[in-house]
Amino acid sequence: MESYSCYLLYADLMVRIGYECQIWNDGTSHNRAYMFKRWLRKHSRTFDWKERRLQALSFALELAAGTTSCTKLIAWMEKRREEFECSDNDDGMGVDTGADEDADTSTAETADGKANEGEENAGQAKSDASNTTAFDKARAYEKERIELLIRNKVGLNEFDKKSKEMNLVEGSHMHRNRVKAREALVEKHRDAIREIAQKMLANVQETANLHSPHDKPAKKHVSAQGSCANVLDIAGLILNQCVQCGLYECGALVVQSVLSYFRERIARYERRVVKQKEIEKSRHANNGIAQAGFRFDQINFDVEGSEDEDDNILSDDEELEDSNSTSGLLHLLRSGILPTQLKAMFALCLLGMGGQDHVALNCLEKAIHSTELESWSEENSTFTKKYPSDERRWIIFQESLIAPVNKLSLLASVADMIQNDVKNDFWIPRLLD
Repeated sequence: MESYSCYLLYADLMVRIGYECQIWNDGTSHNRAYMFKRWLRKHSRTFDWKERRLQALSFALELAAGTTSCTKLIAWMEKRREEFECSDNDDGMGVDTGADEDADTSTAETADGKANEGEENAGQAKSDASNTTAFDKARAYEKERIELLIRNKVGLNEFDKKSKEMNLVEGSHMHRNRVKAREALVEKHRDAIREIAQKMLANVQETANLHSPHDKPAKKHVSAQGSCANVLDIAGLILNQCVQCGLYECGALVVQSVLSYFRERIARYERRVVKQKEIEKSRHANNGIAQAGFRFDQINFDVEGSEDEDDNILSDDEELEDSNSTSGLLHLLRSGILPTQLKAMFALCLLGMGGQDHVALNCLEKAIHSTELESWSEENSTFTKKYPSDERRWIIFQESLIAPVNKLSLLASVADMIQNDVKNDFWIPRLLD
């Protein structure tokens, strides 16, 4: 079973690689790893660690919240990943094993350009070949088969004519050899016919595979594995990067996935309650003994092959039992209440997308005036603590991606949006006021 923790670990690794690329490009890197320095020299300016981190976090959210909750986000990421793979032929993770570290890169770029051009020409030729219709292939096969039959017939007639001219005595040694030779010639003709028939079958199968809708393996349906806290943490990481990178549509889809996860958890809880009531009813009807169909001592560990997703045990299932409390987890899920940090970043995404400015501004103002968001804690600030210069720079870089949103970072994001979108005259004056 895949785990969302593995994708979170990969996302953390991308953050570290992104930091190493940044300080390498700034000329302040003190990394002594020989092979890693060679990789940085070649890929530090082209390696898109942010895109890889975003994909890893999206996979983590899918595994934590379930495939059903993240349908729209998965479709959006699939399309984006295809574009990313097409534009990034070199994955950037390879290591150059050449002996000369300081070789001129222009030769390598020229070679890469020629290689890419050759790949494009080969791909175009393959595409042109695949466009040949099945009717044309069948007509070409029939033409080749008829020509082969005519050649075989002519060759066999010439063989018989020559045998007749030899005037051999029937039953003699020469006559028997001639008969065997004729049988070998007929078998050779049959082998030739079978060969072109097999070639035609292979072409048909290749064409069917090229146009088959099942070229890509079917994506497995994954049920929810993470608790509400896990899902909200992962969603916060994705939203933070979406706001920084201007991927506002992705941020909105992430919030929709979280709300869909809330609905799935409520439906899952209600199904479990109904099942428990049926068990209790059956127990009372049978004098305290449950029916044979209800098994309390079985837990389904095969999550992917399970037909009942309710068999999965999540860490916060017991908290949902507190259904009478108006401030419990069940009430929050039913109401669709998001943490203030997520609501603030969601408001920024709505502003960036446009079309819902009024709702986004109201939500943003409530978040700014809320007491749940810190303005700027001097005690917990990296600038007020004593760190070595290199470590302090790493912590600042890391916190910019994983630290919780506060009012200062929220206002900084708004300032960036105002700077990048001066054409919008509706909400900018309101925010400045």
